Amino acid sequence: MSLQNFKCNDVKGKEVSLEEFLTEVLSKMLTEKPEDPLFNFQKFSNLVRFGEFTPSREIKENENTISKKEVKQTIEIGDPLSKANEYLLTINPPPKTKKKEKESEKEDQERDEEETEEKEEEQEEIEEEEEEEEENKISDILYEGKLFRDAAGIGLDEVELFRLLISMKSLVRKNKDINSIRFFGKIYGTQKNYYVVETEQKKEEENEEENTKEDGKEKEIPKEEEGTNKYIYYVSNSVGGEAETWTKLPDVTPEIIQKSRLIKKFFTGNLKASVTSHPPLNLPEIYLLRAQIARISHSTTLAPLNFMTIPSGDEEEDDVTEEIPNNMTIAKPELPPVEKNEEFQEKLKEFNISVLGNWVNVLPTILSSQGRCALFLEDEGKLNDKDFKKTLEVIPKPLLPVSDENWSIHSKQLLLSNEVVCLRNVVWPGAYCLGHKKSSHSLTFANLYIGYGVKSGDFSPQFILPIFDEYKELNLNQQRDHSIDELKQFLPPLKLDEDEEEHNDDE
Repeated sequence: MSLQNFKCNDVKGKEVSLEEFLTEVLSKMLTEKPEDPLFNFQKFSNLVRFGEFTPSREIKENENTISKKEVKQTIEIGDPLSKANEYLLTINPPPKTKKKEKESEKEDQERDEEETEEKEEEQEEIEEEEEEEEENKISDILYEGKLFRDAAGIGLDEVELFRLLISMKSLVRKNKDINSIRFFGKIYGTQKNYYVVETEQKKEEENEEENTKEDGKEKEIPKEEEGTNKYIYYVSNSVGGEAETWTKLPDVTPEIIQKSRLIKKFFTGNLKASVTSHPPLNLPEIYLLRAQIARISHSTTLAPLNFMTIPSGDEEEDDVTEEIPNNMTIAKPELPPVEKNEEFQEKLKEFNISVLGNWVNVLPTILSSQGRCALFLEDEGKLNDKDFKKTLEVIPKPLLPVSDENWSIHSKQLLLSNEVVCLRNVVWPGAYCLGHKKSSHSLTFANLYIGYGVKSGDFSPQFILPIFDEYKELNLNQQRDHSIDELKQFLPPLKLDEDEEEHNDDE
């Protein structure tokens, strides 16, 4: 028996075959495409069952009698075969022709190309921003190196400078904490050479340990965060490689600086090499290298006069001024802040770079008594005592012009308004400062060290400690050995057993 013989008499009193009813329900479900067809089958069945549903054959019979309103509310079922075909087309669409496939592939390819182009443009923008940030962090060593080489005849060749620039960029790219980086110089060694870069970057927080000595002795002088440890240095034996070739130097301590002043020794180029010296350092070469870099930088880093300034209100006047020259001051627990002078550009037109007095030391002086820049005091209340202040170390004032005792200057006129000067340090051979005044509104200067990391002058090693006296021998008299009979006198009496004691009592 076919499905057409089954009639649904409860659809608003109209007789509809079961085949037509199920066909309409499936058609509606294929049109609406519900998420859960099996679960929503009853809802669609009720919609067709209680909605305005009229079979197609009845519409054809009563086509002239049905009103327009009724026609709009009527759902045409149509031929069951056509509905089945629509269903088959929905679940199994016909294969696309080659032309349509090519068009769709072309559209997909164009869409993919547009997306890749957008991604590439975004990536290029990000890379350009990163390159700009890197360039702002790195000093222009190619220009500075060319100036040093052409005007002063010192420095590195072009290939070596270019390899150095690549290596510095890789270091900045890896270490995002670096705010600025410059080429400090090159220190020669007996086996290898050191390339040194100076960076300003965020420092890692360290746990402060109490440096106290036993037996109630005085505290050790702690290392400082600013001053000698203001900059962080990296060294490498070669340039042009990846960032892993650079080694970060540790912070320097006052004790190592004080010992380095008594040592005059060439470096080997191996950071882990032991330092054989007197007084003994008892540390690898990396610590001696860091101490020498601190001494060199604080003695030879120059800048034009008035390029850096101390903010007004931070300058302290010394109470003890009777015996101190005007260009000197006493050591203080805090270093005065030094910042860039914004008004220097306005006075650049009248600035003469060929005068030695127009160049100043930028970094503070390292105290000869403590091996650090800021004075360390256990009790800062002693500073209120004028008699105690007279005992403090006297140092040059900050931003003091250099003298001809430590520096020599050479000038070279390239053009009428284009002058280059080179300052050479006498105390630390290999330390140079070069200034280039391009015009009345442009001035470039740079500091460079290329040497052995050894201070000039005669070396007087520390005297060896006095040798202790030999052990004083005593006058010994040989004695005669005792005889057996004499030794028996010192023997204790023998103890008898209980049986022997009872036997002696019976007797």
